[in-house]
Amino acid sequence: MMAQYEEQGGNHKAALAYYKQSVAYNDSVYNADNQQQLRDSYVDYERGKSLRQVETIRTAYEAEVRAKRTVMAMAITVVVSALVIIALLWYILRTRRASIRMLQRIERMRTTFFTNITHEFRTPLTVILGLSEQLQLKDGNDTEQYQYLESIQRQGKSLLDLVNQLLDITRLAAGAVDAQWSQGNIVTYIQRTVAGYADYARMRKVNLTFHSDKAQIQLCFVPEYIDKIVRNLLSNAIKFTPGEGHIAVMLATEGGHLVIRVTDTGRGFPEEDLPHVFELFYQGANNSTEFTGTGVGLPFVQQMMRQMNGTVTVSNRHEGGAEVTLTLPLRQSVEITRQSTPWEETAAQKVTPTNPAEEEIVSGTSEKERSMVLVVEDNADITQYITILLGTHYEVRTAANGYEALLAAEEQHPDLIITDLMMPEMDGYELCNRVRNSELLCHIPIVVVTARGEEDDRIRAIEDGADAYLRKPFNAEELLVRVEKLIEQRKMLQERFTQMLQGNTEKAASLSGDDRKFITRLNGIIQDNMGDPGFGVEVLAEKMHASTSKLYRRIRTLTGYSTQSYILHLRMERAKELLATTNHTVSDIAMRCGFDDTSYFTRVFRNFYSCTPSQMRKR
Repeated sequence: MMAQYEEQGGNHKAALAYYKQSVAYNDSVYNADNQQQLRDSYVDYERGKSLRQVETIRTAYEAEVRAKRTVMAMAITVVVSALVIIALLWYILRTRRASIRMLQRIERMRTTFFTNITHEFRTPLTVILGLSEQLQLKDGNDTEQYQYLESIQRQGKSLLDLVNQLLDITRLAAGAVDAQWSQGNIVTYIQRTVAGYADYARMRKVNLTFHSDKAQIQLCFVPEYIDKIVRNLLSNAIKFTPGEGHIAVMLATEGGHLVIRVTDTGRGFPEEDLPHVFELFYQGANNSTEFTGTGVGLPFVQQMMRQMNGTVTVSNRHEGGAEVTLTLPLRQSVEITRQSTPWEETAAQKVTPTNPAEEEIVSGTSEKERSMVLVVEDNADITQYITILLGTHYEVRTAANGYEALLAAEEQHPDLIITDLMMPEMDGYELCNRVRNSELLCHIPIVVVTARGEEDDRIRAIEDGADAYLRKPFNAEELLVRVEKLIEQRKMLQERFTQMLQGNTEKAASLSGDDRKFITRLNGIIQDNMGDPGFGVEVLAEKMHASTSKLYRRIRTLTGYSTQSYILHLRMERAKELLATTNHTVSDIAMRCGFDDTSYFTRVFRNFYSCTPSQMRKR
């Protein structure tokens, strides 16, 4: 405006100056606007860039989140799948293990059942076959033949009862039995059945009692079932009740039911066996080598009770022992086939004792020249049969179990022991082991006669010290030959050993050079340590620079004796020599021979020479 004003006034110079100044101002404002726009554009650009970065970051974050979620989902899926697979594998493994355990249990039950049923069959078959053979070979008197036939008949009935029991339990389970019901006084019936077991219980030194809260209890029942039930329970109770124990049969009426309780003071049922006692063929912890069974007794009882609409339960008493409770309804909705009491004859049958614990069957004379054989067997008929076989040639002594046999062997010093494996109190395995580890008895040969025919049983018996193993039913001639040869072999070894100890040059010459050196060195070490009570197998093996097992085998091969028995024989020979050549007292000689107990020394000496040291000196 100033430039136009000055130009109109003719002042062109001033107009030009103002014009230039106006242009400069316009350029300045334009530049300022451009800069502002530029700044605005830059801010917009930066804002857009930031928004794009944020969007990119957001997109990346969302993608990462989605990826993480996908990975997490996949991981969870994998973990869940793995857990499911692991659970399935665990379930399959557990099921398989359970199946294997079940199969193993069934196999054990089957094996045990057949082993025990074999024993149950072999024992009576041994008597039947053996005595039948004796009847064919001998022209004995009528009394002897009657005893043979009586034993055969008794064992035949045992076999028949066992077979019938196996058949009856199958028929009962199938419901194919036509029960004969009777109405009568159950008290009298059970009392007569219990009375039939009185002698058997007395033989086992068990007190058997019967009690009823009423003199008469009228009941509808199957006599055959009640008879078998009571007999089965009493047989088991007597078998598992030790001497001086007590068995009680009690009858009572409770709320319209008859309750029969059979209690004993025996070992009772192992807790783990209680849920399984009514399973067919189940063999519990009580059914060891001492007591055998077939596993059908209690299941058979249960089946018969069910047929009479009754129940049976078993439990352990707080005082010790077992209790079997039978419950029967007093009234039955069945047809009574008999009103009389024809059962009294069968119920009153007497049970023949099969345990000769209080009897000693001795056949033949007691002449000194006759070798003595100790027969260890809990079956009276088997004992009688073996005694008949050996009685002509040997002096026979008997024992009902391993514990009695040990006591008899220490007192009577038999030349040979014949033992069964399955016996109460102490079985044949433990007897063999105890004899072999006894200084007094380790030299006695042992023949095992048993119904157990498994290879493991034979190997175990030989490992425990048996010299021969015969299975029932055995061959009588084989038993006689085994006994004869073992006794002859033992006497020959004793004679050879004695002559070697006495310096017999001929016997010593029969040994090889290495054997003579071995025996000479062995005897020297034992003689040098004779007076040391602590000198034994381990010390001797150390001084001989050999292991105890290797030393045992070498001494056994040369002398027929174990290492411990050999040391004992040398000590006894030394004691005998001192008694004959010195005036030392018996106590002093015992000390010189390694015995710090004079009474024990006397017992061992008497076992070797059948006389005391004082009697030997007098001779």
